[in-house]
Amino acid sequence: MRPLSRCDFEIAIICALSPGVNAIETLFDEHYDDLDHLYEKQDGDLNIYKTGRIGRHYVVLVYMPGKGNRRSASVSSGLRISFTGIRLALVVGICGGIPYSSEGDEIILGDVIISDSIVEYDVGRQYIHKFERERSVKEVLGPPNREIRTFLRRLETRRTRLQIQEKLMQGLSYLQQHDKDDWQYPGVSKDILFDASYIHNHIQYPTEQPHTNCCTQASSFSCQDIGCSGQLIQRCRLKDTEQPEPRIHIGTIGSANSMMKFGEMRDQLSRSEGIVCFEMEGAGVWDNLPCVVVKGVSNYADGHVNKMWQSYAAAAAASCTKAFLEYWPTTANENRTIYRPYSPLIIPVDRDGMFTHQNERVTFEVTKQKIIETTTKYTIGDTTKNYEKDVIPLQHQRLEVAPSTVLEDGKIEENK
Repeated sequence: MRPLSRCDFEIAIICALSPGVNAIETLFDEHYDDLDHLYEKQDGDLNIYKTGRIGRHYVVLVYMPGKGNRRSASVSSGLRISFTGIRLALVVGICGGIPYSSEGDEIILGDVIISDSIVEYDVGRQYIHKFERERSVKEVLGPPNREIRTFLRRLETRRTRLQIQEKLMQGLSYLQQHDKDDWQYPGVSKDILFDASYIHNHIQYPTEQPHTNCCTQASSFSCQDIGCSGQLIQRCRLKDTEQPEPRIHIGTIGSANSMMKFGEMRDQLSRSEGIVCFEMEGAGVWDNLPCVVVKGVSNYADGHVNKMWQSYAAAAAASCTKAFLEYWPTTANENRTIYRPYSPLIIPVDRDGMFTHQNERVTFEVTKQKIIETTTKYTIGDTTKNYEKDVIPLQHQRLEVAPSTVLEDGKIEENK
């Protein structure tokens, strides 16, 4: 059963890149608007949406026009106008991860990072010899709300995290079976970590010639194509396995309007700010909606980017998102309107003269996309009593009174 109103959607998923969008759409349990724009949007909202259900939750998927916190802030502002019931916004996609967390846990490509805080590391003052990040209370993004904080504490327990990782693998397996080409694991040999000081090869110079910068042309090539041959860092989790299972890490996410591609700067920010990964959309949503960022690690934020990891990392993040929502609580909303096709309502009319309806026919106002809340008035002697409708299906714009049906306490009941 799908909801009648946009107000009944409590979960928003925001994606910037197509790999994440494709994975989330595939993991929807129901798609509500494939053939029509049932819910549409508010005037002035420039976003494009897709609605559906994941598990117990009604979900609206928000498409972004591109990367960056400026775009994500604009998108989340429009989302608040059209979908006023959103309790949680999940920013899903890919990121650049650090090789080791502050606790010493090894992070490999395909792992998933869940945010418990966000640092805008590009907001501050640029001096001649250094950049100083803004740390004043007014400029720093605050912590997530209490509901999110307590939920994340639950995820940090060993039992719950193992359960979510198991469900992550189930979702990832489903995606890989659904499409044999996309979302496959690229291979252990493709998970390459260089020393932080080793810079991606410059395309205009021989491999053995030292250089201190990477040209723009070289940055679009993989390490294999460009011939990177620096010292490799051995990864323990990649030994004796053909496909390691993704793990979930919870921590601080660094968000900026530029992509981190410098290993030494990555490590410096990780030490000073406790950052676990770097991305470009979270901060824009964080300041507008209750937000959690869920990102799959597709590179090590050191400039050695291999785009073959993007689809797999996005699939891991999407699968983790679905597992996350299985544990996220729903709310008991007594006013929630549920779409029940072909279920006309019966209005009681007593013919003994004590209960007289003003008209022999009850008409409810219906627009193309939503029900206009109306009240039907009945006259009992000199007293006027109001009966508010609960749910009117979109197919029925006019409902006839059923004189033979008398209900107790003046309640309205569905015709079964």
